This record gives sequence, structure tokens and C-alpha cells, in this order.
Amino acid sequence: MRGGRTATAAACAAGLALAAARAADEPAPGAEFGMEITGVAERAVVRVPDNYDPAREWPAILFYHGMNGHPTVQPLAGLTGGRDFILVGMPYVDPEPRSRTPSAHEAYVRQELDAFRRAREAVAKRVRVRADRVFLGGSSMGGWTTTQLGEREMPHLAGLIVLLAGRMRTMPFPAVPFRGKPVYIGTGETDANLPAARRAAALYRSLGARVTFEEYAGLGHAAPRENPGLKAWLDAQGRLAGACTNAPDELRGWLDGRIAVAAAEADPVRRYLAWRTAWDDPRLPLLGAAGEAKLRGMIPQFASDPAVQAERAAEDELDRLLVADLRVRRLDELRAVRDGLARLVAQHPDTRAGRTAARELEWVSAALEASAAASGRAASTTGAPPAPRPIRGPRIDTERGRIGF
Repeated sequence: MRGGRTATAAACAAGLALAAARAADEPAPGAEFGMEITGVAERAVVRVPDNYDPAREWPAILFYHGMNGHPTVQPLAGLTGGRDFILVGMPYVDPEPRSRTPSAHEAYVRQELDAFRRAREAVAKRVRVRADRVFLGGSSMGGWTTTQLGEREMPHLAGLIVLLAGRMRTMPFPAVPFRGKPVYIGTGETDANLPAARRAAALYRSLGARVTFEEYAGLGHAAPRENPGLKAWLDAQGRLAGACTNAPDELRGWLDGRIAVAAAEADPVRRYLAWRTAWDDPRLPLLGAAGEAKLRGMIPQFASDPAVQAERAAEDELDRLLVADLRVRRLDELRAVRDGLARLVAQHPDTRAGRTAARELEWVSAALEASAAASGRAASTTGAPPAPRPIRGPRIDTERGRIGF
């Protein structure tokens, strides 16, 4: 018995010593430091939140910078006020964009994914990271990296932030659903990456993600400095989802305000669009079933209006076509997407989705023309193209992809 008590006492002493050693090594609130990642030349940048308390675990965001940049915790540190998240500015295994064969690109993505996993483990050894609240994000080149790594790592991620980027058509479709995962995607109104960003948003919605998509008015390949939409998204994942004592009151006040704004719209379509903005807001899930039910209570005010029904039908069809476009591998499939967009524009010209489809039609038509020209040149050496096959549309998730009224 005495031997058992001695062993237990020794184990307790060892545990206390380990805890003390960790506490002594614990970074101070607001600290920012570099961190070596095995196999990566440049160091990651880690920023501890100003309100950091090692007595609890904290959500973390690992963020990839754009081309010609270096690991940074901006713009996230500014948008969060330096609070609520452990921020990690991520380096790349290879920071230079290169032309690679498909097999070489696959090998490279696996290298970056392995480095991401090592970084996550290294950060968790220095600070108190909540394992189920790790987010992945990036801007521009970092946004493309985010979709490539994020789709592979999604079972182990809390959500994604994709800025000024989208999703490559050559990527395999995600093998796991995104059900309930918060995803923020934002890009400029005239950014060349806007079509790819919009397709990523449609795909992730179809997989069950809670997508916040923003098109930054008047901007190209840039995000607004203040970025209130992304700030609200970060609040929803951090400050409001944590132990903030006044969060429920703040959230209820926000919802009441959005309902009042929608109710003030005399036009049914404008009322629906204001309502839809609240429905898609990342703060709504924090209010649970009661908040969602309260917002659904507005539906009878506009659901039966023919113009609203046309708007909803156009939204659903546009999402279907955007996801179908990601499946395109042949010219006949691309023509099917183009023809579908043309029908949508013709049938719903006065809807918001119809106007968006008109812009998409221009991009798809230009891509089709360029692809057809390239195919024509190749046909002289490769022979006749294979027989066409019909395009297959995606399955839209019934929980969040459709509203259900």
C-alpha cells in the first residue's frame, strides 16, 4: 500500500512540475513571436490574444498570405482587435507560384498540408488551442491554398476564410460534407477571381456549409480595410461564441434590428432580400432554434409573392449552374452551363440572381470560345473529340442550401 501511495505521489508531483514548466513557458497576453515549422524555411508568426488566459483553450486561425508577401497575422489582428483568437501567420513550403504537372501539383499540395498539420501541432504545444475550433484562411494566393488544403482537412477544421480567391476547377470534389461549417468568402466586384469565388460559395452551400459570401462593391483585387462583413463573421466565431456575458442580449438586439429593417421594406422582393441577408448572417446560428424560428416568422409576409418566388427560383438555378460549372471537363458540358445561364437570364432578367447570371454568362462564353479555339487546334493532331455526354447538376443540401418555404 505504501508503495502505491508513493507512486501516486510521485506521479502527482511530476504532473505539477510539468504544469509549472508549461506555465513558465506560457506566452504573455498580446505576445507575438516567430515559430519554426519543420520542413519550412520561413518562420510562422504567432500572436496571442490580448485577453488570453491559459486557464482555458482558445480558437485559432492559421492564415496564409498572398503572393510576394510574408507570414502575417493581418488583417485578422486588426479586425478582431487583437482579441479572442490565437492567430498564426503561415509560411509556405514553396512560396513561389510554379507551373506543375497534375501529379507534381498533387505532391506539392500534400507537402503544404503536412506542413500545416505540423504547424498546428507546434502551436498547440506553446499555447492553449481548442482543437475543435481551428480555422484555416488566406488571402489571394493564400485563399487558393485555403480551398485546396481546407477541402482535404475539413473534418478537422472549424471553418474557412477565403479572401480574393476561389476554387480551382481541376480540384477533386470534397469527399466529406461541410454540413454546419462556417465559411467566409469575399472578393472585389471587378476581381478576376470573382467567378471562382462565387463557384466556391455555391459548392460549399451545396455541401451544407453556412456560407457568408461578399462581393466588395467598387473594389478589384482588394478587400475593404474595415471589412464589416468579415468582422461580423469573426465576432460570431470568437467573441460572441465565447463567454461574453452580454452576448445573448447583443445577438437578440441584432436580430430584432434586422427584422425591423426587413419589415420596413414595402416592396416584397426588397423585404425578402433584407430577410435573406439576416438568414445568411453568421450570427444567426448563435441564437439557436429560437432565433431561426423568429426569423422564419417573417416568411408569410413575402413567400407567396410571384416576384419573390422568381427570385428564389433564380437563386437556386444559379447555384446549380455554378456547381455544375465546377464539374466541367469537356466542351459539351461547358456549352450546357452556358445555355443554362442564358435561359436563366432570359427567364429572370429582373432578379438579382438573373443579373449575376448575365455576368457569369459573359465569363463562361469567353471561356468557351477560348476552349473551343484550343480544342480546334488540338483536333488537327488528336482526331475527332469523343461523343458528348450530358452535364450532371449537383445535389443541393436541403438544410441550408434551400430555405424551405
